[in-house]
Amino acid sequence: MKLSRYKLEFPIIVLFCFTINVLTFAICPLLAQNNLEPTPIRVGEVLTFSAKIKGVPAGSQMMKVVEETTLNGRSVYHLASTARTNPFFSLFYKFEDARESYVTTQQFQSLRYVKNIVDRKYEASIHIDFDIDSGKVRLSKNQQKLPELEVPAGIQDELSMLYLFRMKELKVGEIYTFPALIGTKIIEIQVEVIGREKSETILGKLETVALRSSHGYMVWITDDERRIPVKIEANTKIGKLVGILKKVEYI
Repeated sequence: MKLSRYKLEFPIIVLFCFTINVLTFAICPLLAQNNLEPTPIRVGEVLTFSAKIKGVPAGSQMMKVVEETTLNGRSVYHLASTARTNPFFSLFYKFEDARESYVTTQQFQSLRYVKNIVDRKYEASIHIDFDIDSGKVRLSKNQQKLPELEVPAGIQDELSMLYLFRMKELKVGEIYTFPALIGTKIIEIQVEVIGREKSETILGKLETVALRSSHGYMVWITDDERRIPVKIEANTKIGKLVGILKKVEYI
């Protein structure tokens, strides 16, 4: 099946989605890399980010590992994310986004994904069920069924992929790839690990790992057992966006 390229352009969620076209380096399947032990995915973790666009406070995003539960007879993590523009920025560009993902705890494969979004005048409610045995997904948009899709093994949804990088061993200089379902398209996601550097964070001055896409998106994650994203930079259709980690909680 042909894989397409994608550039997500929502003003806050764009922080975390990377696509690159660099083909001159060796590319490593991310799902084949070893998992970190112990896993940095901790039930009760809540990460809160602030976002500025062109230096103007724009909104916030919260990401949470809700619980470990079961779905379709499999042990899963229940992940959740909410993002919204603040009242002032909403006067010019209103954005609200709520996502939930259920992903297997062992192979980290998506089983269910739900998204509700308001992007200015656009509103949608998306529900996706992944059948990892048959390699098919069932989708609905605004309660209307869409055609089933065949997907490759290990496919990620728009939220689970944000946690996938945190739980895998990464090497500087490598480019990693994995399949993801973005909307109704199967996308080949690729990210390069460009180096390590000291970063000032809400958690103190820490060693971080920097990831980069060929479109110039950057994200820094802590180079420790937590692998927490602490800073993100991206060029969006409405200006440069900078996201900063503001709070880490375990509840």
